[in-house]
Amino acid sequence: MPRLWCLDDEHVRVRWGRATHARAEARGWDCRLFTSIDQIDDDPAYAFMRIEQWEPGLSRHRALANEIFNKRPNIRVIPDRAQINWYEDKIGQASDLMPWMPKTRVLRDIEDIPRAIKDLGLPLVSKSTEGSSCANVRMVRTPDEALAEGVMAFEGSGIPMRLGGARKDARQKDYLLWQRFLAGNKHIYRVGICGRLKWLFREGNRPGTQLASGSGIYKPIDRLEGEARDVFDAATKFSRGTGQKWCGLDYAKDPDTGEWLVLETTLAWGMIDPRSTVGCMLLDENGDPTGRRGVDLWDALLDEIQAGAFA
Repeated sequence: MPRLWCLDDEHVRVRWGRATHARAEARGWDCRLFTSIDQIDDDPAYAFMRIEQWEPGLSRHRALANEIFNKRPNIRVIPDRAQINWYEDKIGQASDLMPWMPKTRVLRDIEDIPRAIKDLGLPLVSKSTEGSSCANVRMVRTPDEALAEGVMAFEGSGIPMRLGGARKDARQKDYLLWQRFLAGNKHIYRVGICGRLKWLFREGNRPGTQLASGSGIYKPIDRLEGEARDVFDAATKFSRGTGQKWCGLDYAKDPDTGEWLVLETTLAWGMIDPRSTVGCMLLDENGDPTGRRGVDLWDALLDEIQAGAFA
């Protein structure tokens, strides 16, 4: 029976580490909560970490994870090093995941703007490297809007950001992160990966906008049909190509090629709303319904660990 360490995380609404720990203890596993590397020995085991989304917890948890990677080589961390370091770092994702994403450019100087517009076209999507639910995502429709962003980012006090709410000190400064806009999408898909399992929901655009994330307009996917099958297959290719076994992926369709592309990868998703993750069918590696739903995700995670899916 696997040994398991669970980060005693600080997420207010759902403490993922404690939820997993409770399920593991109920099965009789050797499972313990931890908050520092000193509490973890180097005997072969797994460590499950729900990384805090906002500072200062984000940096603290990322540093703890990298300590484990470097000093406890016999501990298999879920999620892996790459996914933890991509979390809340869209610039890092753009660098490493370009084959899976729409064309993306990181600008470091206001002089880069004309070339980026020519490369990406207008309208384009502008993002901060941090943030979720479209909090720091903007549509740039004209050259004048593009230049205004450049002036704020490179010559002014920065572009205001929301990080877990409005913060006067949060500014996007000294960079722009621009992405090709995939026109015509009335919704995106969120795919969750748990070992060999996946779950999907469709999320409609916010009223009056061309942005979906955080709209709360959810449709859980129970069976794979049509485009849902295409999204599932795209996520399977991503998982196999990158080795990712615990993450969330947001997908939109390229209007020119019909390909489903990753807008971003994340470690944060809701476990409250029954219309979203908790209500989604868990699908096996072939896409067949397992009969279990997202509300069973912590038990499914333990099953996947026991089956060696994270080995």
